Amino acid sequence: MKVKLAELYNHMAAQLNDTHPSLAIPEMMHLLVDHHHIPW
Repeated sequence: MKVKLAELYNHMAAQLNDTHPSLAIPEMMHLLVDHHHIPW
């Protein structure tokens, strides 16, 4: 399933209140930029 970036919020959620929450955002950016080639 291909999801447009503008509709990403409809397809994912990130809960940032666990032991290492600060890693969720950089990992998401890594996936979007390096693996899905979305410009920074």
